[in-house]
Amino acid sequence: MDKDYFADAYSPPGSDVNAGVSAGAQGAEPAGRGTRLTAATLDGLLISVPLLPLLAVGIYYGVRTQLEAARTGMGEKVTEVPFVGTSELTILLVGAAVIGFIGALGIAIYQWTLIARTGQSLGKKWTDIRIERIDGSRLTFGTGVVLRNWVPKVMGAFPYLGMLFHLVDCLFIFREDRRCLHDLIAGTRVVRHQR
Repeated sequence: MDKDYFADAYSPPGSDVNAGVSAGAQGAEPAGRGTRLTAATLDGLLISVPLLPLLAVGIYYGVRTQLEAARTGMGEKVTEVPFVGTSELTILLVGAAVIGFIGALGIAIYQWTLIARTGQSLGKKWTDIRIERIDGSRLTFGTGVVLRNWVPKVMGAFPYLGMLFHLVDCLFIFREDRRCLHDLIAGTRVVRHQR
């Protein structure tokens, strides 16, 4: 009898988090939590760049309105606030919104294409991490984008339950295998990119 079955009688139960992981995928090191946060932040900043003109027009409108309201006096009722002009401002706001939407959609489509082809968004590429399937099969648009990105966003759209879903999704990064809830839904994990 070479194994003592009672040596770990008081240790907590454990499980093999790599059960079901293919041999090729198992050798890859999971991406660090900070690296994943950095990649997600970079991707978020990229998609918000086209929305900057809309933000600038909105800030201009807000500041101009506040200055005109202050100029007319605090005690007086402001019935009309003169600025660029209602029609010009409307054209600026609509134009900035359309440009921002088209730009953000273009960047999103480019990112989704990169994920489906290489397993890396631009943020993941810049931080040397990538998405891979647990079973070692090729990452597809369905698993890399639809299941991993769109399904969690739809689930997050529900009032209250969506906030709870996103909170649990974020907290799952603290598991030993560092797989978030969206990784579990898609059957993926994020690993360091080995060149």
